[in-house]
Amino acid sequence: MQFNHNTIGNDAYGCSIISPLIRTLENQLNLEKSTATLFKRKANAPIHAKVGGENNIPDRNALNEVRDTLTDMRDNQEWVTPFDVEMNVLGFEGKVLDPA
Repeated sequence: MQFNHNTIGNDAYGCSIISPLIRTLENQLNLEKSTATLFKRKANAPIHAKVGGENNIPDRNALNEVRDTLTDMRDNQEWVTPFDVEMNVLGFEGKVLDPA
């Protein structure tokens, strides 16, 4: 049995209940995909790692080791570094709540 809904003029079948929502649903899905991509890429704060000091100039291997470690960083990791490595979070000065 055929159920005709929202028939217009001589249209035999009418208009679907979902048809008017297709564009809105597509936009919602695209928004959700974009949000997921954004969180994947930007969930971790960018970190500047300063390796060495005036009296302790690091070699290329030490720099590459720190770079490779930070490249594989996940959101559930904590870091411990030697005295000659200083790590700073970039871009959040004055933009986050102070938990103290």
